Order: sequence, then structure tokens, then C-alpha cells
Amino acid sequence: MRSFFNKIEKFIAKVKRDGLISAVKKAFIKIKNDYLSKIDIVRNLKYIKHKKEIKSLLDEMLYTKDYDRIIIWRSSIGWNIPLFQRPQHLSNMLANQKCLVLYEVTKLTDPVDFIYKVKDNLYLVNYDISSFVKLLNRKMRYLNKPKYLFTASTCWDLSEKTVKKYINNGYKFIYDYLDELSPVLAGTNKLPYNVEIIHNYVINNIDNCVVICTADRLYNDMVNKRKSSKNIIFACNGVNIEDFTNLKEKVKLSDDYLNMLKNKKPIIGYYGALASWFDYDLIKKLAESRPNYNIALIGAKYDDSYNKNNLEKYDNIYYFGPKKYYELPYYAKYFNVCTLPFVLNDITASTNPIKVFEYMALGKPIVTTSLNECKKYESINIANNYDEFIKLIDKMLNNNDKNYYKKLKTEATENTWSKKANTIVDALINYEKTASFLSIDDVIEEILLKIYIQNYNTNIKDLVRKNISKKQKTFIITINSETCMYSKEDETYRKMVLDKNVLLVPDSISIIYVMKKAFKEKIDRYPGIDLLVDILTDLNKKKKSLYLYGSTEKVNNDMVKYINNNFPEIRVVGHKNGYQEDETIVENEIIKLKPDAIVVALGIPKQEIFINKIYQKLDKGIMIGVGGSFDVLSGNVKRAPILMRKINLEWLYRILKDPKRFNKFYNKNIKFVFSKKRGIKE
Repeated sequence: MRSFFNKIEKFIAKVKRDGLISAVKKAFIKIKNDYLSKIDIVRNLKYIKHKKEIKSLLDEMLYTKDYDRIIIWRSSIGWNIPLFQRPQHLSNMLANQKCLVLYEVTKLTDPVDFIYKVKDNLYLVNYDISSFVKLLNRKMRYLNKPKYLFTASTCWDLSEKTVKKYINNGYKFIYDYLDELSPVLAGTNKLPYNVEIIHNYVINNIDNCVVICTADRLYNDMVNKRKSSKNIIFACNGVNIEDFTNLKEKVKLSDDYLNMLKNKKPIIGYYGALASWFDYDLIKKLAESRPNYNIALIGAKYDDSYNKNNLEKYDNIYYFGPKKYYELPYYAKYFNVCTLPFVLNDITASTNPIKVFEYMALGKPIVTTSLNECKKYESINIANNYDEFIKLIDKMLNNNDKNYYKKLKTEATENTWSKKANTIVDALINYEKTASFLSIDDVIEEILLKIYIQNYNTNIKDLVRKNISKKQKTFIITINSETCMYSKEDETYRKMVLDKNVLLVPDSISIIYVMKKAFKEKIDRYPGIDLLVDILTDLNKKKKSLYLYGSTEKVNNDMVKYINNNFPEIRVVGHKNGYQEDETIVENEIIKLKPDAIVVALGIPKQEIFINKIYQKLDKGIMIGVGGSFDVLSGNVKRAPILMRKINLEWLYRILKDPKRFNKFYNKNIKFVFSKKRGIKE
């Protein structure tokens, strides 16, 4: 209810500033974009139609890119707002420093239906369509990466309930404490409910919440309230220097600005919000005492304070309205002196103004009132009263001190957005060393994710074929429920399965079923016996060599005959049954022969353990464990009819042929499926 009244107060403030008709129009647009968009039938249908392409984009984003952590930036500050400020700059730079940033858009400013790639590791995301958001959250749940929810202290729309939901799903919270918490900044009579409640949540949850402070006063305030400096970062605002120095585009200046330039007077400039903290009396005094100066004001009317101060009556004060971020340097380059004429109060005492760093990058003299954060910089001229402010402007108009202009450049370089992002990332790296992230806490889920990612990134057949041609070393494990369960019990085996160099191939119907439940997508099964036949086919085409190890003496010999009859171009350079007293003899023989492929049929886990040992000692070869495939291919055991295989009932055929297999099937497959079905969360 309080949040509702905050919005009414904000609406009244807009009426005072812009008039009733304009305020009603803006309110209608906001209601349409913030609320009606969530029940947008057209976009819901569009999601259904393009779901496959959306999934593909998400998979590319999450599974093929190089990044160390995920940052979900939730707020009502759209990406394409006229003033490109701290949220956009930090998002850009964090993406450059191996953070995957998903930035929430608003319908009002950003024409993004679902997700849009700005550049590598930076995406704009629309959170209005719930089915899309569920898909996004589900895919991210299985990523073993640190995950963060990020918002600004001024954000109205993010609720404590949403923050807690993210925390409960394994995220940590980054809170950008960038301004004094004040109703004046919000344009309301009381502090907005969500702003206040989130702030208190951050104070009382030190371990789960990392706070970034932009000003000394804010930093000290947070330390005092938390009674600890733990998980508090100081990272003030900054500048992207190239935006203010590399001016190649041709931006057409407004006619009124061009007319001002014609009178050739020195320009005393300011750009930014025109609000109650702007010192209008100081500007009036400057205009009255220096009629030979032009005073240029660029920016949005944040409240009704500009209208109340009647600056229009001054011939040498020019108001040009707001300009887009990329346009600002083309206007500001004509400033002779850049100013920051703010009154001194609680709001400005906690303000670290972005514009002073941009003024530095422009290489323009800077004069400000006595603001705490501005006192830190040698290139900023601080005025303690009105007369001093005017005298400093006079002085800076005639300033030819080369050392001063060097200071401007140096201090701009010391305060780039890249360096601010680097400070944040360094702090997060330290935080991640001890923070407990709830990501995948189950080895089976980790195996499922690896299978999913590899299947997304890799065509198994093409990869094997290519590696055979290039004589590239490849260790393949055919994964089934038994492999998963053994991985859970044995740490050495688990490390081997999850090794990045090991290729996992989904072999059993139980794996396919569980993966479909986890990822809501169909994953194709690739039975080990079919993979083996494909490998033999490729070996035959390339006239490669092969070593067979495993099964009984009879089956092993029959397997050699099968290969000689069906794949005559393959050279079987050696073979041994699986009942060797000294396995090292087999190892040494394989290492000596260096075959192009080694196929092992010892059963799980022996075959993978054996392959792992020789894999470390060889520099080429396809290596795969195939379980009972020798029995079937050699003709000693009959395989299920093709129809039963096509409808994934090969397991039933085996049980019907040998009912004793039912207990093993129940323990290794049925229990596995039901245990994972219960454990999978949305």
C-alpha cells in the first residue's frame, strides 16, 4: 500500500513540473509498459513461435562464452535512456572483465521482446514474459558459476521478496549504494517502501550482500550501520575517456545553441539534472555580476525547481533541455569553464558526480561548490562561497597553466569506468573465495550439465571423425545411470568423468529421461554400441589401427573375426581378453603399439579406470569403454529388434531375455530416475 502512495506522490510531483496533461500521458505510458506488457498476448505468442531460437541464443550465451560469474542487473533504469550513466557504464566494463551481465530493460526505453545481445557477455533482458524468465532461470540454475543479483539503492521496483528468492536460489546480492536515501531524490514525500526495506535488508545480511559505495560518506554510513567493513567496496563514478575525446561523428547542434555561439561570449557550462539541489541563486548572481558571460544549462528538469526560479528573465542564461549521452561532448566542448553549482546538503554531501570526471576528460577547467567528493581532486577548483565561485570562474577563463591541464588528464585517466569495474571484480574474486554459493550441489546434476553443454557445442560423430583423421587423443565415456551413481560414490572416478578433456555420451534411456526433466528439452540418446560401430566405420575408411581389450577369450576372438569380416581395412594390432592377471602387460603393449583406437570392454568402472591410466601415457588415439557391446557385435548375445530400439525399449527386451537382470535394472535405473525426479527444481 505504501508503495502505491509513493507512486501517487511521484505523479503529483510530475503534475507540478510538467502540467496535468503531460503527467497523465507519461503515467499512461508507464502503466502500459510496466503492467499491461506482462499480459501481452502478442508477445506470449511470439515467444511460443520463436522458443527454439530463444533457447539457442540462451545456450550460446551460457555455454559457449568465456566468463567467470553471472550478474543479473535488475532495476527500472532502461538501457537506452538519454543519459548513459553508471549502470550502463559498469555493465559494459564488467562484461569486458569476464562477467556475464544480463541487464533488465524497460519497454519504455528498449525495444527488446526477450533478449538482445549488445556484445559478448552483455545482454539486454526483458523480464515481462514469465515463461521466458522461467526458461532463463532454469538454464542458469545448473551453472557452477558465482551468480549475483545487482541493483541500485535508488531502485523503486525491486522488492525484498524478489531479492530473497534470488538468494534462496544460490545468488548473492550486489547493492550499489550510490546516493543518499532521500524522498527528494525519489520525488516523493516519504522514502519509497522498496528502497527503504531493501536498504535495511542489506544492512542486516552481511554475508549474502556485497555493498558498493560511491562516496566516503556512504561508505562510512554503511560501515557504521553494519558495524563492520566486511563485504563493502568503495568504487566511485568514472568516465569513458574515449567518449569525450574521440569526437568523430558529426552531431548537429540545436539552432538555439548555435545562436548562442554566435555572440562569441565565454560559455560557463553545466549539464545534469536541474533539481532542488541545484543552486539557482548562485547562477542568478553569476548572471547578474557577469553579463558578458553566457551560462549554458543542459539537462532534464528533475522537479519543479527550475520553473519556480524564473531563469528565463536573464538574457545570458540559456536552457537547452536534455541531450543524449553521445551528444553531450559536442555541446560541452564549447564550454570555457565547466561548473557544478550545487547547494550543500545531505544529498550533495553524499554525491560523487559523474560529470566532473567527464569534465576532466574534456580537458576543461572545473569550478564547483564545496562538495565533499570534489575536494579529493586537484584539478577541481573548490569555491566556499558565491564570490569565490565567480572569481574562480574568472581565473579559469584565463588559465594557461599547462600543469593544470595535465592534472585534468591524469585524474581522468585514474578514474575510468574500466578501473572502477576492475576494483569491483577484484573484490568479488576475494569474496568468492569464502562465500558459499548454492549452485550444483549434486555430482549427478553436474554430469548432466556437462553432457548437455557438450551436446550443444559438439556433434559427437563429427568430432570423433575429425579426431581420427587428426590422430587426436580422445577419451569417451558412455554415460548411464550406473556411471552416475558410481561417480557419486568414488571421488577419483568423479574427477575423471568431469575432466574437461573427457567426452561424455548419453547412453541410457534413464539419462535421457532425467535430462529432459532437468532441461525441458529432448536430448538424443547415443547408445555405446552404435557409437562403436560408427567409430569402426571411420577407422575402416581411414585404414587405421585398433586394439581390443576385454570380455572372455571366446568373445574377444569372435570380435576380431567380426571386425575382419565387416571392416577389412582396420588393422587389429593387438587384442586381449579381460581376465589378465597382470594388467600392466596390456598397458605396456598398447603404449608400445600406439594404435589409432583402443576399445575396452571390462564393464563399469574398470574400463574407464584402465583407459584413464593409458590416456595419460599416450599422445594419440580414440579410447572408449563399451561394456557388453563385444558380446552383441560378435554374435554371442542377440540385440533387441530394431522396433524396440527405436521406441527405447531395449532394456525391456534384455529383462525378458534374462529376468535376473530386473533387480539390477531397478536398483541402477528406476531408483536413479525417481531420486533425480524428486531432486530437480524449477
